[in-house]
Amino acid sequence: IVPCLETLLVCSRVHSRPNATKQTEITKGARSRPPQRVLHFSTGVYIPAQSHVTTATSALLVNDYERAAITEKLLSMIDGAKQSVCLISPMCEDSRVVLRVMSQAQGICRILTEIRERKSHSPQYKVRKWQQLDRLKCCVPRHVRNLRALVGKGVMCRGTKAFPHAKVILADGQSAIISSANLSPNSLGGGEGYSLEAGLYIEDPKTVSCLEALFNGLWEGCQIRQHMVDGDVSITEDVGSPLDVNLLRQEVGNGLLICANLPPNNASLSEALIEYVQEARRKVTLVALSFYDTRELPTLHDALLQAMGRGVRVRILVRKDHEFGDSWPDPSTAELQDAGMEITTCTGLHAKGILVDEQNCGIFSANINPYSLDPRLPTSHLEIGLFGPAKHAIMAPYAAFLTRLTKANRD
Repeated sequence: IVPCLETLLVCSRVHSRPNATKQTEITKGARSRPPQRVLHFSTGVYIPAQSHVTTATSALLVNDYERAAITEKLLSMIDGAKQSVCLISPMCEDSRVVLRVMSQAQGICRILTEIRERKSHSPQYKVRKWQQLDRLKCCVPRHVRNLRALVGKGVMCRGTKAFPHAKVILADGQSAIISSANLSPNSLGGGEGYSLEAGLYIEDPKTVSCLEALFNGLWEGCQIRQHMVDGDVSITEDVGSPLDVNLLRQEVGNGLLICANLPPNNASLSEALIEYVQEARRKVTLVALSFYDTRELPTLHDALLQAMGRGVRVRILVRKDHEFGDSWPDPSTAELQDAGMEITTCTGLHAKGILVDEQNCGIFSANINPYSLDPRLPTSHLEIGLFGPAKHAIMAPYAAFLTRLTKANRD
């Protein structure tokens, strides 16, 4: 079990401003901007204590400026696997992962990822052969090239009709990682951009078994598949097996819950998130890359408003460089901010989670927006999360991480 090293993260806090004064900012030589809330910033430094919480069945993994603990453990799981490696990621761009799978796990690895050619989030899909892309090599994305190389080496790759935004790895049915990290250089610590990622490494047999059952159910239900046809890698659409919906909400025991959103009809992860907010009595902290358009998620939006109405402190942590310029806060976020919600922006933040009253905790792949949380949209995402008591042996490391992250702000 690999603990993470200390993290240094500079954060800035945006205080809530009920009935905040609006102003119009006009810059010489530029067009006038729409009315903006007056935002007041203070800064804090996030330096976790050395008590990197590790239990007998799980450990916190963090990719940050100092160390890529998620990457290290992921690669070691691939290296050590003897029977099976199962991966879920929206992209497969990191060359270290691709080369390691091709050399160590090509005959035992299954990857559930985005396979379709997507244009403007269109759900349209057409079967195609790779020769068409060979003529336009400069236009072939790295993800597509990597998948072709993997399938050519015998690695099995499939995709769902929903965008697979979940991030899970399983090895030999004995260990698992659930995290915010994509299989991309930025997430895994080898890219040009910085991304703060966090996850849990789990060895608890029942939890790993439930995650593996969910993966197998999703895998058998995949309609879009890559395989070899006449010596060439092709994509075909098949009829997948019906998924047992009970796999999308599994009670592991002692309050631990594995949930998934699977479009178009299943929103177990969203429901678990809403339940936590509804049960809050003192404080709710939500952490994600982005937070917007919650009015399109009326149950969650109303739950947040009602929580603040009964005196609950609601705090949102989002990525500092993912604020959409003048269009954010959007009207939904502004309404919540006027009701008392506090917003904190963190540089490079890509970790995701929820902490309620320091008693309940969740780690998930979803951002707080309709694409992640409303499965009825044609462009909705497959998301997976793990929820449970903050003192549960598996959840305690992540609850401690979220607690330290929120203490980055000076009250």
